[in-house]
Amino acid sequence: MSDRKTYDLAEVIKRELDKKGGVSLSFSVDGGGVFTIPSPLFWSDEQRKCMGTERTDDEALVKALLGAKRYKELSASTVTIDGETYSVNATMLLRALQSQLGASLPESDASTDS
Repeated sequence: MSDRKTYDLAEVIKRELDKKGGVSLSFSVDGGGVFTIPSPLFWSDEQRKCMGTERTDDEALVKALLGAKRYKELSASTVTIDGETYSVNATMLLRALQSQLGASLPESDASTDS
């Protein structure tokens, strides 16, 4: 006889989301703009394909996560850190996502082009 336990998938996912910040993560930029990215648990197949095991294009992944229009808006945004203003890019957003999730994303070739 097996002592297998059956887990309620909704409960397991809820616990994971509670640890990681919810169904989506939102990031604000200068001027009050807010960009929201779904938790990786809720990424579509298309979004997952952009991730791959050896991600080489941060821009393609962020476009898939935000949509082309919102990505264009993100690219025109700035953030101010310690009095210095910086243009926002896809790598910044992915690093912020990684930081908030407490997990690493595969390295991108673009992430070394700072």
